[in-house]
Amino acid sequence: MSGGFDIPAKRRKEIVRHALHVGAAQTEDFSRWLVVWVMHNRNAIDQIWSLMEAANREDGRPLTFFGAIGTQHDDILADLHRP
Repeated sequence: MSGGFDIPAKRRKEIVRHALHVGAAQTEDFSRWLVVWVMHNRNAIDQIWSLMEAANREDGRPLTFFGAIGTQHDDILADLHRP
């Protein structure tokens, strides 16, 4: 974002930092952090690749393509398109 402050980018960094701090990747609800991260990444051209990279940063292990697809289930996508 030229000449301005990119709030969603700052928020994504905060989400990754918090997930690392609480060890979210080792919990059953890791996908919750990923969903919130995606919600703050609405302008991505390739949302699946972005999600896989975010999971890799939060967990240190790569998220597979199918894992990313599973995280973006229909109900998650419905949340993303909420106004």
